[in-house]
Amino acid sequence: MRKTHGLEEWEKHVRAEASRLGGPCVLDANADNMQKYAQGSFELVKKDLAILDDQAEISAVCAACEAVGVLDAFAVRRELINYKKVCLHMMHRIQGTERKLSRLATFYFRDVQVAEIKRGESRKAGEFEHGERYTALAKALQRCRGLLLAVRDARDLAKSICCVPRQPCYAAASVPKLSGLPRTLAMSKAMDSARIFLVVGPDGEGVGDLDSGNELPARSVDIDAACSGGQSPGAAAAGETLALLVLSLRDALEWPEHVADFVRAALVARGAAKALAVAAELRRAIWAVRMVLGELQEQKQDLENLTRQQGGGGSGDGLAEKCFHHADRHQNIIGNCADGVTDVSKWLSLISKVKDTSVQTASDGDTASTSRAICAGGCGETLETRVRTWIAKHNGDLHARWAELGAEFGMTSAQAVPGEDDEAAGARIEPKSPVNTTQTHLF
Repeated sequence: MRKTHGLEEWEKHVRAEASRLGGPCVLDANADNMQKYAQGSFELVKKDLAILDDQAEISAVCAACEAVGVLDAFAVRRELINYKKVCLHMMHRIQGTERKLSRLATFYFRDVQVAEIKRGESRKAGEFEHGERYTALAKALQRCRGLLLAVRDARDLAKSICCVPRQPCYAAASVPKLSGLPRTLAMSKAMDSARIFLVVGPDGEGVGDLDSGNELPARSVDIDAACSGGQSPGAAAAGETLALLVLSLRDALEWPEHVADFVRAALVARGAAKALAVAAELRRAIWAVRMVLGELQEQKQDLENLTRQQGGGGSGDGLAEKCFHHADRHQNIIGNCADGVTDVSKWLSLISKVKDTSVQTASDGDTASTSRAICAGGCGETLETRVRTWIAKHNGDLHARWAELGAEFGMTSAQAVPGEDDEAAGARIEPKSPVNTTQTHLF
C-alpha cells in the first residue's frame, strides 16, 4: 500500500480488491446491509487487511488486535454461542421431565388423606395431609421448575448477548434484556414471590419472627439504571477499545485518515467490534448473575429456617400447616434455582476467560448427550438421573390404572394406554437435523 494514495484513488483500489476477492466492500457496510458481510472469525479481518499490500503493516494490525483482546473476544463469542445451544438442549430435556412429573402429580393429586375432624368442630384450613406419593411428586416437580428457571435464563441471557448489533455504539434500548438486568431474568418473579411470602406469609398476616418490619426488603439494584435511556455500557466499552486501537495504529504507522477508516470498517463489518461488545456484555451479565445468586442463597437460607421453625408441618395448627407447605414449595423452587444459577455463574465466568480454545461445542441438531454433563454444572443430569427410574415406576402404576379405567368402557389396554410414540410427541422435542457428535473440552 502506498501512503501517497489519495482518498479517491484509495477507495478505487479497495473496491477493486474486494471485487477480486468476490465479496462486498467493507467501505459500503452500514446498518441496513450489515447482514451481507461474513463475520465471526479474525481470519475474515486478515483477509480484508491483505488489501494494505504491506506485510509489516498487516502484522502490526494483527498484533495490536491481539493486544487489546480482539482475538480472545472472538473466542469468547464462539464459546458463548456453543453454551447457548447447550442450554437449549438442556432446557428441552428438563421440560420433558417437567411434563412427566406434572402429569403424575395431577393424576395422584387425589391421593390426599383428610385429617380426622373431631365431632362438633368445623374443618379448618390446613387440616389435611398429602399422601406420601403425591408429596414426593410435587416436591420433585417444584425442584425441576426451579432448575428450569436457571437454565432458561442462562439460555436467554447468552442469546441476548450473542445477538448484540455489530455497530459498536448501539443504544441500551436495542438490548432490553441486558439493559434491564437483573429484573429481566425470569427467575426474578419467583424471587419476588418468595420475598413477599417471607414478609407477609400465605394469608398476608406475617410469618413470625423472620422479619420484624412491615416493609418488603429492597430488591436487587439495577446495574444498568443509569444507562437505560442511553448507550449500552457494553457498546461504550467496545467503541472505546475500537477507537483507541484505530487511533494508535494510525499514529504509529502514519496512516492517512482514509486508511484508518478502512481498517475500522473492516473490524466492524467482520464482527470484531461486536466480539468486543459481547465480551463486555458478558462481564456485566456475570456481575448481575452473581448479584441474583447472593439473593437466592439468602432466600434459600431464610426458607430453610422457616420450615425448620414450623417443625415439618405436623403441628396440627391449620395456619402453621399452610405456612409450612408454602415455605416448602418456595424452598424447593428457590433452592434448586440457586443450585442452577451457581453452575451458570461458573460456566459464564469460565467462558469469559477463554483464550481462543474450545470449552464445549454443540450444534442445532445435537441431542445433548454430552451437554447434560456440562450445562448447569451437571445439576440437570443429577436431577434427571435421580428421577428417571422413579418416573418409570410411577408411569407403570399410571398405565395400569388407565388400563383399568379403559376396561370399564370396553377399551383394550392398547387403546387406553398411550404408546411410547404418543408420549414422546408431548414430552420431548426432536432435532431438526441429524445428530452430530458433541465434543467437550474441560478446563
